[in-house]
Amino acid sequence: MCSTKSLKAPDGIDAVMVTKTRALVDAVYDWSRYNTLPRAYGWIAETLKKDPPIVENLIGDTLQYGNKGTVKRIGYLLAQLGITDDRLLEMKRQLGSTRSLIPWIPGQAAKGSVNKEWGLIVNGSISGEKVGDKVGERSVFANRTALSFLKACRKQATAD
Repeated sequence: MCSTKSLKAPDGIDAVMVTKTRALVDAVYDWSRYNTLPRAYGWIAETLKKDPPIVENLIGDTLQYGNKGTVKRIGYLLAQLGITDDRLLEMKRQLGSTRSLIPWIPGQAAKGSVNKEWGLIVNGSISGEKVGDKVGERSVFANRTALSFLKACRKQATAD
């Protein structure tokens, strides 16, 4: 799997850019540098809603370029979006034992339910409730987004 694309700029210069899935992984991986969480979770959900087959590339890039925290966070998100366990199995294998816990949304109080499967303190929600980041923005997640995505996944699964 290649996570970059080569382009020829109009002025003839060769340019290299990352793929969409690599950019999404980087938004979760390097969240503190770019202040992208929890917004990146919404970007991932929207991308998967528009292009469900891209999930395989997202999982592959997460495994190749993400650290344990990135794998935990993206794995949990994908599980919440209805991605089946068989597709998440490799992520769980790479994590191994998940005894250490990290917050799902860093920078917020580490209070919430514990998800032992992914090793996270779930200190926010993707169900359309206010997740909030450092500036109190509303989450870009909405119930209809998650439901539409689940319907698309089910439709894709039955088509295969």
